Amino acid sequence: MPGSHTPNTVIFPTCPLPQNYFAENRSDILLIVAVLFFIIETAAFGLRVAARRLTSRPYGWDDTFTVLALVTNLAICTWLLA
Repeated sequence: MPGSHTPNTVIFPTCPLPQNYFAENRSDILLIVAVLFFIIETAAFGLRVAARRLTSRPYGWDDTFTVLALVTNLAICTWLLA
């Protein structure tokens, strides 16, 4: 049957793709999103540190992973800017 397929079947488009389909460049959008998320993450981390200091609670393992995530995101943003 022409309209039926099994779940494991890959369906390719029958119409040809535009000539510049693979030449599309969205690196500027990727860079903006990456930098925006880095700013949000840095602000959230700063608020978390401030809350820990105001409540005199000790730093825990979750804070360690937050620092690792911040450093990893900084490395990714730096890599995208290069």
